[in-house]
Amino acid sequence: MATEKIYERDVYRTEQTAAITSLEPVENGFLLTLDKTIFAPSGGGQDRDKGYINAFHITDIYEKDGEIYHKIAVKKGLWFPKTGETANLLLDWNTRFSNMQRHTGEHILSGAFYELYKGVNKGFHMGDDYMTIDIDSEEPVTWDMALRAESYSNKVIWENLPVTTLNIDKREDAKDIPLRKALTLLEDIKIVCVGNPANPADCVACCGTHVAFTGEVGIIKVYKAEKNKDLYRIYFDAGRRAYEKLAVIYEQAQSLGVHYSTQPENIFDRILAREEKEQAVRNRLYNLTQSIIKERQKEIESSMASGTNVFTYNDLPLNDLVKIGNGLTSVIPLVLVIIQEEEKAALLFSDGKKADCNKLVKDTAPVFNGKGGGNKESARAFFTTLDNLMTFVDALNKHLR
Repeated sequence: MATEKIYERDVYRTEQTAAITSLEPVENGFLLTLDKTIFAPSGGGQDRDKGYINAFHITDIYEKDGEIYHKIAVKKGLWFPKTGETANLLLDWNTRFSNMQRHTGEHILSGAFYELYKGVNKGFHMGDDYMTIDIDSEEPVTWDMALRAESYSNKVIWENLPVTTLNIDKREDAKDIPLRKALTLLEDIKIVCVGNPANPADCVACCGTHVAFTGEVGIIKVYKAEKNKDLYRIYFDAGRRAYEKLAVIYEQAQSLGVHYSTQPENIFDRILAREEKEQAVRNRLYNLTQSIIKERQKEIESSMASGTNVFTYNDLPLNDLVKIGNGLTSVIPLVLVIIQEEEKAALLFSDGKKADCNKLVKDTAPVFNGKGGGNKESARAFFTTLDNLMTFVDALNKHLR
């Protein structure tokens, strides 16, 4: 005997007694069916209900051949009723109502895309952090289009339209209903209409749970719109989930407003202005650094002697010191060494013919607890102490005389 699905005719029922029609031990609990249930299984993109049977937590709900199967977590040795006895059902209302808000919100937003752009919803997913719909549209769905659909949807919510379910025995009986999407089922069809069925904001076959009036959805917020293969994926949420996310975002905006000494609605302009100033500073710093690099190159070139030439610069980072050395390779008599004491590093440069910088580092640095490498023209060596660095440089001087 098929389970009587109370959730289809009364989504607001949170408690119920029911007779156990089958009971099967499974891993970590029991799998059971009931003569009636208030628990909706997963379906139509919507996750299952949550709740308890005789105070035991329900871990899964699914439908098979008209029966609703409930898996409950029961530790071994605990008492549980037998087949034919009565069970007490308790629904997790927060989860149910959130599902109702979100699923109804999906109907409203999908209906908006269909009404405004003839875009057809080809897929729906209800995740923990957001929902998505995949819209098939002849014209590219832009962010402005998504925002217009959001505005249209929230107006439908504010009108507090009725949400009704039509039970249709056969597909041909639905030929006069203005459906957003063609029917695929042949019989026992449930059609959800948002607003007047004769001129609805949305009307489509669906097996999920929905609120009775659109006002209960509260709010719909679109987060993102992007191309997804041949469709356009819309990220959004509705109801309590949307409100909670917006509340967090606004709290962060308030904090940023305090940080930037402005109102939340002016933060973007304030950040842009700050970035322009910072970019100007970076540009000045870059130009100043390039001037210093050229001056250092002239200083080194004018002081260059035969053999190993050693210079120490602690006021520039390694990358800038590398630029100094790379610009001098053609005029280096043998080897140029630039020391950066803070990094405990030695940078070696040569023309690659008279000396092999990489080989000098690989052969000599490990002797003084150093490591590094590079190529013939330039190499880096790093040390654990400044003494080891200076001893390495002294060894190079002696080796290259």
